[in-house]
Amino acid sequence: VQTIINHLVKCYTYGMNVDIDKYIPKQHEKRIKEIIKEVGTEYISAIKNKLPEEVPYSAIHCVIAKYYTKK
Repeated sequence: VQTIINHLVKCYTYGMNVDIDKYIPKQHEKRIKEIIKEVGTEYISAIKNKLPEEVPYSAIHCVIAKYYTKK
C-alpha cells in the first residue's frame, strides 16, 4: 500500500488530479503540519517520531506534497 500511495503522491506533485486528502487522517493533519514547521521536511523519520504511532508515513508524505511541494 505504501508504494502505491508514494506513486499517487508523485503523480500529485506532477500536477495530476489525484485526491491525496483521503490518505491524510483529518485528526492528525494539523499536527503533522505543526511538526513540519518545527523540524522541516528533510527527514521524514524526525516528523514520524513526534507523531502518534498510528499515523502512517504515507500521511506525512501526503501532507508534504499537499502543502510543501510545488506542483
